[in-house]
Amino acid sequence: MLDLSTWNLSIPTEQTPITITTQRLNNGYESRYFRRNADGSVTFWVPVTGSTTPDARYPRSELRETQHDGTLDNWLHASSDSYLSAVLRIDQVPSLNKVVIGQIHSTDVPGSQNDPLVKLQYHYRRGVGRLELLLRDQPGDTAVQNILLAENVQLGERFGYDLRITPSGLMLIS
Repeated sequence: MLDLSTWNLSIPTEQTPITITTQRLNNGYESRYFRRNADGSVTFWVPVTGSTTPDARYPRSELRETQHDGTLDNWLHASSDSYLSAVLRIDQVPSLNKVVIGQIHSTDVPGSQNDPLVKLQYHYRRGVGRLELLLRDQPGDTAVQNILLAENVQLGERFGYDLRITPSGLMLIS
């Protein structure tokens, strides 16, 4: 069961992306970009021709963490122990064969274009998927390490991940 009480939703509507507020999302919001399933899960859909935000090259339907009152929340490692867990499946990939399934942004560094510090992606290659962690050593770094986390993840196969950032700055992923 997905608890949406501390999330808003960004969707790539035809003209410009819009944000569905935490309150509206929790009052039963659904659309072609986001729907609730009978088992308590949700389905995201993104058209490859969807609109993009100024910081993004690709359209996206994504949740953004908020406080209970709807104000944006950030994982500041020095003051929190933050944890994200997801169980999901990828049913379809775009022509570039990659789908971002989770990311953590850090404080923006001038010139960094707000690139994520950590990005998890599903990469479909040669008929099978793999999970990759794209990691920057520091905010603003242009160099990205691509770390293979799992291979042989089929389209439609359920899998999960856990991501944690500790107050000491340690990142744990499984």
